Amino acid sequence: MSQVREARDYDAAVALAEELLAGEQPAAALDMLGLALEQREGDPHALRLVGRAFLQTGELLRAQKAFLQAARAEPDDPWCYAGLAEVLLRRGDPARALRVIERGARAGSADPVFEALTERARRVRSDFGGQQDRIAQELSLARGKVIAVRARFSELAEEH
Repeated sequence: MSQVREARDYDAAVALAEELLAGEQPAAALDMLGLALEQREGDPHALRLVGRAFLQTGELLRAQKAFLQAARAEPDDPWCYAGLAEVLLRRGDPARALRVIERGARAGSADPVFEALTERARRVRSDFGGQQDRIAQELSLARGKVIAVRARFSELAEEH
């Protein structure tokens, strides 16, 4: 509770939230960000930090919502898109993540973080594509086995 008393204004609450996130304390950071958002409702910086906090807790849908709100409030902030891309990658949607990364790059960031996100998204998409091929092969084999079992069943039924 002493942290809450220390964070009397928006800037102090956000600064403390950033420290707490750096220290992997997302629940306490969310408390501070709640105070910040009470003072500046819809603030994109605070919303982006909320997204980071929810990423740390693994609450991906809540993180996605926060990053989307931040991007709507500040469409030229590339870091909203970086956070959203991270969520999409963790949710297994590399195609959408790539589109979001491109949007972030168009917003003006040439930061290496975007290159790293792009590489991860392409790798995940490639891995997923390979999995799709293996799944298709296994389904084809399974279909063949089902057809063989049905044929054998029909033969046995005719014999009796």
